[in-house]
Amino acid sequence: MASTKVNQSATQAFLEFECRFGKLSGQEQQLVGVNKLQMFVLLIDRKERMAIGMKLEDGDGANGLTED
Repeated sequence: MASTKVNQSATQAFLEFECRFGKLSGQEQQLVGVNKLQMFVLLIDRKERMAIGMKLEDGDGANGLTED
């Protein structure tokens, strides 16, 4: 159940982020686009970042995730 709550919360945050991103001008989107994922991750709650990170980890680091 906690996993479902995290998924819903992360999905809601992503949809809000996408809505705000979509309101930027084309030039602003190009400037921000390179760092879009990093900006999204920094905007979500720390607990959610941790939960998402744990879901993505595969144990051997093959996916390229680091602790930072």
